Amino acid sequence: MELPVYLCAQRRNMIKVLLITYYWPPAGGGGVQRWLKMSKYLPDQGVDLTVYTPEDGEFPGYDPSLVEEVDPRIKILKQPIWEPYHLFKKFTGKSLTVIMPLSPKAKIKLEARSGCFS
Repeated sequence: MELPVYLCAQRRNMIKVLLITYYWPPAGGGGVQRWLKMSKYLPDQGVDLTVYTPEDGEFPGYDPSLVEEVDPRIKILKQPIWEPYHLFKKFTGKSLTVIMPLSPKAKIKLEARSGCFS
């Protein structure tokens, strides 16, 4: 992937990007994959990338193997955060599970793909 012509002149000065994301390795899931895969290509394009992410976030899954995919040229800033989810668990004694209903379009696609959706 090549930088557009108007950005090539800025390559000498390195474009600086701050990525603020809740999901970053070792968290697992789709949210992590998006940022991790995108960030993999930025240093090669002349981008000085810094990722700001929570140190103690509450994640639905963990995948420690993703840490190995982080480019060593990326600066990672981790800060502790106040997580409201901790209060929920403290008062209720259970985890929060969110079940989202399927939209009609998603239901049709699922039926077409599996043939067994009821």
